[in-house]
Amino acid sequence: MSASDYFREIDVPHDPRCDAITLLKKKEKAGKWPLQQKYSGLAYFDMEKVGKPGRRNTLRALRILKWWFKKP
Repeated sequence: MSASDYFREIDVPHDPRCDAITLLKKKEKAGKWPLQQKYSGLAYFDMEKVGKPGRRNTLRALRILKWWFKKP
């Protein structure tokens, strides 16, 4: 869980100094968020390819942005 996920989960007030939202929007590619890196270690199969749109990344990013831009 990322810090942004945590803040969304507990629904804290927004801090205008938060650079994470700007960074999140910058990494978007055609409405999806690509997998940035692959962690080392034993893996029996790859769920997603590095550089390709990642379903989990996209879902997480959309949840965070929906929370950030919701109307109070």
